[in-house]
Amino acid sequence: MSTPLNEKEERKKSQEYHLTKDEGKRLIEEHTEDESKLLGEGYYRLAKVYYDKADLDMAKDYFLKTLEKTEYPRDVFPMFKCYGFLIRIFSETQNEIEAQKYIEEAEKIIDLFQRNSGSISSNLFYNSAMVSTYKGNFEEALENFQLSYQNAQKENEPELMAKGLYGMANAFFNLKNYKEASLRLEQLKELLMILQKDYLKGSMYMLLGHVNRETGNYEVANQAYDEAIKYLQHKNCWNLF
Repeated sequence: MSTPLNEKEERKKSQEYHLTKDEGKRLIEEHTEDESKLLGEGYYRLAKVYYDKADLDMAKDYFLKTLEKTEYPRDVFPMFKCYGFLIRIFSETQNEIEAQKYIEEAEKIIDLFQRNSGSISSNLFYNSAMVSTYKGNFEEALENFQLSYQNAQKENEPELMAKGLYGMANAFFNLKNYKEASLRLEQLKELLMILQKDYLKGSMYMLLGHVNRETGNYEVANQAYDEAIKYLQHKNCWNLF
């Protein structure tokens, strides 16, 4: 016959039991959350593949599926990436109503994150600049790209530095300041000698081609477009190609 537990031992055993149950519930919730996050990441990769292959309908569906698996504030930057691609897709397919809808969604999430965040990072400045770009406010975009680049230097984030330089060059191009656009692209070219970013290299050479086309340097423009084609073929980015 087993010896009865005294009241103190029974209470201790009961507390341990309840702790185990709570821990089990927490682990199940974390497991479900992890599964949802992994599924969202898979959807995003598929969306990018379809976008690169210029299958915009399938890309749109998978970017929307990705958004369904995101949570604020954990996934604020992946959410913003999805909004950016959806804006481009709807713009390219001339669905201006849906494009404007996601511009507004992107703007809301940036404003919300700025209010809730204790500090402003280079990533936040970059995303704010992208919202301004989507809205066609290139002066505001330029200012935020510059702040993003400066903060990325302090934070030692070379990839964000590269994206900031490209963003500045694109803003200068849209503002018809081709000299400054060229200077930023030269800086970017030096940085990309270190970073292995073929997609960004392809985009850089394409923008360089646009700058030289607008300034009448057609031979240099053709050379830049040839370089863009080389990198985009290597990346298998059919959409930009």
